[in-house]
Amino acid sequence: MLEKLIRFVEEFHMIEKGDHLLVAVSGGADSVCLLQLLLRAKGCLGFCLSVVHVEHGLRGEESKEDMNFVKELCDKWQVPCYCKEVDVKEKQRLEKTTEEETARNLRYEAFYQVAEKVGANKIALAHNANDQAETMLFFLSRGTGLKGLCPMQPCRKMVIRPLLFAQRGEIEGYLKEINQSYRTDATNKDTTYSRNRIRKEVLPILCEMNPMAVQHFLAASFSVKKAMDALEDMQQTLYNKYVESSENGITINDTLLEEKPYFVDEIIKQSIFSVAKSAKDIGATHVAAVENLFTLQVGRRVDLPYHLVGKRDYHGVRIEKEQPCKKKTDPVKLKIPGETKLENGDSIFTRVFPVSAANCEIPMKSYTKWFDYAIIKDDLFVRPKETGDYMVIDAKGGKKKMKKIFVDEKIPSGRREDVLLLTRGNEVLWAVGLRRSEALKVTSETTQILEVRYCKGEEKHE
Repeated sequence: MLEKLIRFVEEFHMIEKGDHLLVAVSGGADSVCLLQLLLRAKGCLGFCLSVVHVEHGLRGEESKEDMNFVKELCDKWQVPCYCKEVDVKEKQRLEKTTEEETARNLRYEAFYQVAEKVGANKIALAHNANDQAETMLFFLSRGTGLKGLCPMQPCRKMVIRPLLFAQRGEIEGYLKEINQSYRTDATNKDTTYSRNRIRKEVLPILCEMNPMAVQHFLAASFSVKKAMDALEDMQQTLYNKYVESSENGITINDTLLEEKPYFVDEIIKQSIFSVAKSAKDIGATHVAAVENLFTLQVGRRVDLPYHLVGKRDYHGVRIEKEQPCKKKTDPVKLKIPGETKLENGDSIFTRVFPVSAANCEIPMKSYTKWFDYAIIKDDLFVRPKETGDYMVIDAKGGKKKMKKIFVDEKIPSGRREDVLLLTRGNEVLWAVGLRRSEALKVTSETTQILEVRYCKGEEKHE
């Protein structure tokens, strides 16, 4: 058994000389076996180790007895032992998660805390080949992609699994051979838990059909992982090609759909994960909903977990955090002549002057516009868009709704509120920085000119 462990460790380069391993020991057969083997191997492999035990507070006195067993074992074997007590029930109540998920999260949190405290650079877990097979079956029955077929890896960042090569029967047989006791968790027999039912009822049937079933599951998981590594390299290259990140989200380019369906799905999934900062609760239905947006018209959207939204825009699909509704900005009456200060700190300057031969050349500037002042009969206001807004688009007085103008100018729906409008009623005279109306244009009959100049903060726009 020791020789097998050393070969497995060396094959996957799990342990280097000088490493400090934090070994997670529950008191069960797997973790006791792992600790005993690592103690025997540390001399030839050149590492040191400490033990961490997490008491979940779920099984009353039995749980306390497990903790005491681990403490006594570590005293006997002269290993530093660190025990962490966590309150699974309270955490579950606060986060509304399952007991199993909550316990796992708290357990790993404790592992990393203790590792940092003692200076350990590796965390050794006692998962075995049966655990791998059971987890694969669980994910398959629930629905999974390729990642569910290689759920546990020999090495993943700080975490190593030196016993992943061994079957449960082999582990228990080894402990019996060396006359080493261990604790048995009574809840492992409770088949109301899905994993326990797979362990007690499903996997044994498969092993009756083929005694090598567990080893075949393990070998398949390693093969899938090799394929996944190659696919992930290709996927990252394509992600960088098709996905553009910005402060509030990401945009997936239309041309992604030219790639193989596998990469389309995975890049969409990766994009959602990157904005959500989590993979939990994001599944195939969400990926399909985002992919469907590519076939829809600009402006269509879908809601996603974590308050995310997917939106069809002019270049592809944008995924971003749902923005809170902006406070409605009241119209600001334009001061003529003078300076009109806006809420955002920008200013609009106006002046009125008579037409003369010296000033008859109309400026072609994005943020300065002239209007025929003599025919302005109403007050002018500055505001964001409102329902019913329109603009005169030709000399004959033809009108177009601002919504259609925004579409024509390819302004995303989420950014239309940011376009400032100079208005009289619902008539838009100027969409600042975008387009001006054909109404109130300076002509040969104009006698007085109203100049409107927009300045953003201290910047002087031209």
